[in-house]
Amino acid sequence: MRARNGETGAPLIVLMFHGLVDHLPSYATFAETRTCQLRVSDFAGIVESCARRYRFVRLADISRYLNGEATEIGVLVTFDDGLSSTCELGVPILLRYGVTATLFVTTGWIDAGVSPPIFALEQELWARIPVRLGVQAHDFSYEADVRSHGTSGTEIARLWSALFAHGCAPLALRKENFCFDGRPWSESVAEGHEGLWRPATWDALRSAVRSGALEIGAHGATHAPWTWLSASALDDELASVRARLEAEFDRPVETCAYPHGISDPETRENASAVFKWAFGTGPRLAAPGVDPANLPRFHVPSERPNGLFSVVSWPLVGRALRKGTGLLGL
Repeated sequence: MRARNGETGAPLIVLMFHGLVDHLPSYATFAETRTCQLRVSDFAGIVESCARRYRFVRLADISRYLNGEATEIGVLVTFDDGLSSTCELGVPILLRYGVTATLFVTTGWIDAGVSPPIFALEQELWARIPVRLGVQAHDFSYEADVRSHGTSGTEIARLWSALFAHGCAPLALRKENFCFDGRPWSESVAEGHEGLWRPATWDALRSAVRSGALEIGAHGATHAPWTWLSASALDDELASVRARLEAEFDRPVETCAYPHGISDPETRENASAVFKWAFGTGPRLAAPGVDPANLPRFHVPSERPNGLFSVVSWPLVGRALRKGTGLLGL
């Protein structure tokens, strides 16, 4: 599909992924977890489908799409956070199809070598049910009776909503902030699965970059929303994370993605002073006129009523693509 006479540039489809799994474990009932963990077979199907229809692009191609110079619909594959599954399950597929994806790295997760406890909570609750969950962090207090496996995901969703409403970053919580039936979360009783959110190592990421499968962008140090930081704290985080990533990978890092997809005009102004491009999560096509400090992405979920077998079968992408290409004369 090409622009007519090259008068109007073709659009860019930016796809956002998080983790990949061979299969979802029984405890994965929390909707936000489910939609962030895509079956690797579905990911392979998406890449194969796009390879037949569109042109895969890299970060260096973004300007051509925003300037209206592109003549073929492009697809940019992005991953957030820096999970081990990106390297272990995603990289072989990317290499098979000659795709270079962009990985937005949360540096603190890689340094710690373990995912934040909030991501282990789902599995832990599943193993302890029935249980009374308690969360205490500074002036935030939360309690909930989790009586069945069928309600555990709902209770975690309520906890996340309460944390954000209170301005408390879920991913900053430590094990000592949680208790079960009034007892501290000192040891895990969950067994049989290493978790869906295990971070990659720096060595694994460097290897993936050297292979050509990944380019690197910034996703913050702690994944706390940047809108919650003061202007000076945000400037420090943006500059320090960029410098850290450039030192780790020995190449320029010119792009970032907002943690949790949250930004405001001030945050976008600060980000654009440090990075050439910044990505949000609005499900739209990237085309001329789109703000380079708030580039849109389609979050590809893992489950819908009819399953996922190709990106063009996802109704949201299909509708946006038809509308966008129609407006652009494609």
